[in-house]
Amino acid sequence: MIKKAIFVLSALIAMAVNASAQQTGSWHYYPLYAGQPDKVEVADNGTVYYLSAGRLYSFDGEENRDFVNDFSGRKITYMKYNADADYLFVGCEQGDISLVYPDGHTARLSDIADANLRYEKTINAADFKGDDVIVATTFGLVRFDTKTMTVKESGVTGKNVKAVAHLGDRFIVSFDGAIRSIKAGALLSDLSNFTTLVENRDAIELARLGAAAIAVRLGTGIYTYSINRDVATEVRPYSAYTNVPAFINARPTPYYIVNKKELRRFKSDATDELAATLAAPLNSGAVTLGIADGLKDVWAGTADGMALYDLSAATPTVKTESFKPAGSIGVEKVGYIRSSRDGKRIYVGNLGNSNLPIADWGGTQKLFRLDSDGSIHNLSIANRSQPGFPTEDIDDPGILYVGQTSSGAAQIQKDGKVVKNLPGSWTYDVAIDPEGNLWTVRFGTGNNDGMYFLPNAKRKTLLTTTTNADWTTSNKALNSFRGRKDAQILFCRHSNMMVSYETGPNEPIMFYNTQGTYSNLADDKGENFVYINDQDGRSIWVAGTSCIAEDAKGQIWLATNAGVYVVTDPTNPSTTLRSVKVPRNDGTGYADYLLDGIRVYDIEIDANNNKWFATSSGVYQTNADGSQILQHFDKSNSPLPDNNITAVYADPLSNNIYVGTLYGLLRYSSMTAPAATDYSDVYAYPNPVKPDYTGWISIVNLMDNSLVKIADASGNVVYSGRSNGGMFTWDGCNASGSRVKSGVYYVFASHSDGTSGNGDVVAKILIMN
Repeated sequence: MIKKAIFVLSALIAMAVNASAQQTGSWHYYPLYAGQPDKVEVADNGTVYYLSAGRLYSFDGEENRDFVNDFSGRKITYMKYNADADYLFVGCEQGDISLVYPDGHTARLSDIADANLRYEKTINAADFKGDDVIVATTFGLVRFDTKTMTVKESGVTGKNVKAVAHLGDRFIVSFDGAIRSIKAGALLSDLSNFTTLVENRDAIELARLGAAAIAVRLGTGIYTYSINRDVATEVRPYSAYTNVPAFINARPTPYYIVNKKELRRFKSDATDELAATLAAPLNSGAVTLGIADGLKDVWAGTADGMALYDLSAATPTVKTESFKPAGSIGVEKVGYIRSSRDGKRIYVGNLGNSNLPIADWGGTQKLFRLDSDGSIHNLSIANRSQPGFPTEDIDDPGILYVGQTSSGAAQIQKDGKVVKNLPGSWTYDVAIDPEGNLWTVRFGTGNNDGMYFLPNAKRKTLLTTTTNADWTTSNKALNSFRGRKDAQILFCRHSNMMVSYETGPNEPIMFYNTQGTYSNLADDKGENFVYINDQDGRSIWVAGTSCIAEDAKGQIWLATNAGVYVVTDPTNPSTTLRSVKVPRNDGTGYADYLLDGIRVYDIEIDANNNKWFATSSGVYQTNADGSQILQHFDKSNSPLPDNNITAVYADPLSNNIYVGTLYGLLRYSSMTAPAATDYSDVYAYPNPVKPDYTGWISIVNLMDNSLVKIADASGNVVYSGRSNGGMFTWDGCNASGSRVKSGVYYVFASHSDGTSGNGDVVAKILIMN
């Protein structure tokens, strides 16, 4: 009966807990499908593998799998299926190699990654003969036996070997602009063992067509050769086959290529033939194909997703409708993370032209909205180049004002379409003040640059009767602000100030006092600053500010190339600049400047007024005044794929921290959550706590700084402490550090104001050992 009662109780508790709660302290990668896949490979068992923006996914006919955790977030630079040994060869950044087997398990070859070399370690290509694998790298060749998972030979020559093929008793390679051969068994590290086959052929890919033939892919065309020992005879020059995608690895026919609207098949005699004429949507040129055996099962990857076709007949047949990884976001280079005013919608996108190394130069708009219910919406406009920052309309959330980071107008988007252009050019940012007036900052020439203003009433009719003549810029401070690259606008919540900045090295930061009369520009006062003195009397160069944020006390945090600073009173910035210092606490009395010498790309304030920094050296969290670094995440201690963190956002409705990188978006479940006004909606997760769980148990929706006590069924307090904002975390252990016994534990909470909670039971937690 006791076991049955515990089982029923655990089921009820589980039903009461938010099912989407993420384990505190854990990371979540958002799947990344950023346009046409880079490569598609099909295994003998029918599993399709596809590579998108350095991330590997597979589909076995039933289940989609994301391999990001298998490779610890490392970017994948190369992949190829080894039909001889039935595994997928995967080359990751810094020379890491993994093999993916049919049952889904992976095995790592870390020899190159672990090697102490003075050369860059990138996997360029690989070819196979059974378990004998020859790998082309940026420093030479490495030969592996993947049956024993050992290195057979290392040929470190310092040569960037771009391609390799295993042909008979020889390896055919490409380096220094020529195609060369070396006999298997000859010393790979001795350049004198290489024979030049073809000069002036800077091959980026080689394909074995038969026992004595290869195909060579260059950016300027494709050539095929028959090989007789160390003599290469050109069979056909395909100079018309320019800029074709990678060779399609297939069986039993060795390779296919896509040339415009044709799928062509190579033959073992180094000639080719038409395999199929491609129809829409496969004839756009933006398609990556994967073929296992014949044309009855051809996987096609486009910007719309992965789909399976039968191309064996004149008319193609769709066998599996187009799909993408569930929950995927198509933003590889995250340039910003912004939210709606109520915090229920988050906008993630790329940024075009920029002074910061977060720009997606030449990239078309990638804009996605994440809603509080977990749904994801693609708002990207096809072929729109150089996108700027988005701002949601305060009356109609379906309307977005989206900036433009090059010549061309900012736009109004609705329902995934452009419905109107805003006046001007190079309009990076659009903002709405507390009275509903619309502001833009743009860069032009002469009198066409600076800040522009549109009254609230005219904003409401923007899609109908409003004209360019309704915009105004009459204030002297506004006119003197240039609005160059990355210019952004911040309306302060705790004062009447507007702050605007731009990232150019000589561009000022503007503090603009609206006097609380946002619609009346006549009484406004503003000043631009290049230098401001800090508390130590140092003249701080604040031009070229890279990011700003207002905290819960109304202070303005800003970061430049030189460090992090706080304007404690934005109404009087010239006398209130504070350089943020972190005490060393080593008895010397000395302190270090916060993030000194580290580039900061974004600043965010969480629900507990802690500060989060997206930097060139990872993500930092500090306490409210910046005097203590609470957490620092980088590649070495977290799943972050790169130390360059481009954006950070703290969800005001939860403990989630969103982190943008040049390799997609991640979400971190922090130990700080918004505080509640009472204890009516407190819950704990995970709940029940199962025997194999050793992570944090989180209790959320508490009042700020609550006194929390956890007691057993007899009333003995086993653990206590204060909440961090609205969250309290418990490791499931007592005060002595020992895991508590199985049973139901009661969470008591009280607040110092005495109005809510007086040691009331606010939640129950079932521990199962």
